[in-house]
Amino acid sequence: MPDRSYERKELVESLVVQRQLHRGPIVSVIQHAWRHIFVPAEYDELAYADRPIPLDGKRLLTAPSDVAKMSELLDLSSGDRVLEIGTGTGYQTAVTADIVGAENVFSIDDETYAALAKENVSRLDEEIRLSTVDFDGIQIRVGDGREGWPEAAPFDAIYLTVAVEKLPPVLFDQVATAGRLLAPVGGTGRQTLTSFERLPSGEFDRSEHGQVQFAPLLPTDVPGSPGTSNEAGRDPRDGNV
Repeated sequence: MPDRSYERKELVESLVVQRQLHRGPIVSVIQHAWRHIFVPAEYDELAYADRPIPLDGKRLLTAPSDVAKMSELLDLSSGDRVLEIGTGTGYQTAVTADIVGAENVFSIDDETYAALAKENVSRLDEEIRLSTVDFDGIQIRVGDGREGWPEAAPFDAIYLTVAVEKLPPVLFDQVATAGRLLAPVGGTGRQTLTSFERLPSGEFDRSEHGQVQFAPLLPTDVPGSPGTSNEAGRDPRDGNV
């Protein structure tokens, strides 16, 4: 399989020029993350376009700029324990694993996407064979993302790839001191990317980081999986999504 390194380089240069990518380590990670492995075949030509990609009419593969922004806001370092809620196809999961180490990444989704993500990260492991990252070491399980992963807590970072109007209190309980919880907060449409940092007192310092668009979690969805989006059914080749 071609590694498409030129396309990845162009994507990273574009994100840097637009000031959507700043930290040096994140530049390196995004540049060698093979996004085309995680994109449905019918959207292969858009694998390195900076836009979300529909997965099944309900789910979205997050745009690279949002993956980069979230990674920078979480301020991840090697060895940090991270919980991801909403594995999807596994692209952002792999990016996170490249930063902190695969054995430190815990991710939750429904049965369909948990299986797909495991398959994709295994393919990535086989294709690029990075000596420093064993992507098969990522821990992915089927579950209700709203409950977190209490037996693996506390986490240095927890992030959601699904929009919520209100964050479950149990997730705050699983954040380590000085750790961060990051989520798109809001309903259908655009949300506010919101960060909560746990202070030594146990309280949380909240900050907002601009508007984003993620598929929201709705009551009709499978627990732990992103919900429908009014944008998810559009073909990104028809224009901006």
